[in-house]
Amino acid sequence: MDECFLKIAGFGLIGEDAQGGPFRQVIFKDTKREQTCDLLVFKKERPSLWADIEKLERGGQIPPYRGEIVKYNSFDLILFSGENIENAFARQRRKLKITDRISYSDAETKRTNSLGYITNLTNNNAMEINWRAIDKNALLVKFRTYNKNGTFLWTDWFEIVNRH
Repeated sequence: MDECFLKIAGFGLIGEDAQGGPFRQVIFKDTKREQTCDLLVFKKERPSLWADIEKLERGGQIPPYRGEIVKYNSFDLILFSGENIENAFARQRRKLKITDRISYSDAETKRTNSLGYITNLTNNNAMEINWRAIDKNALLVKFRTYNKNGTFLWTDWFEIVNRH
């Protein structure tokens, strides 16, 4: 990761979360791959990054951050230098739109009633067939359903818990 840098490409307005306090959506650009990814930055979690955003708002300049955009379980994550990928995933999972937590047996029931599914272990641009059991190591699952007129819809993510 020594050669990778992240630049702030844009940022949103300040929001307020009951547990996390003030936050902003920040869009980072990986300078090596020219790829972008967003991150919710909470003021109390990353005060120095918050201060840098305020400096940019006032027209100032800041240097790029050491880090990169990485693929983790088919999701793009922002990984700052020295940060553990599992911790980065735990902090950034808010953007996954997890609908609910379901047991593995409930996920299997939904699978049989669906027209396919994807998990966090599924390859990019691929889909699992509904007659194939969900991998027991999967943490997240989305199901495909038929809408109308030949169109299909995907549910939001479900988190799989209780894998017995």
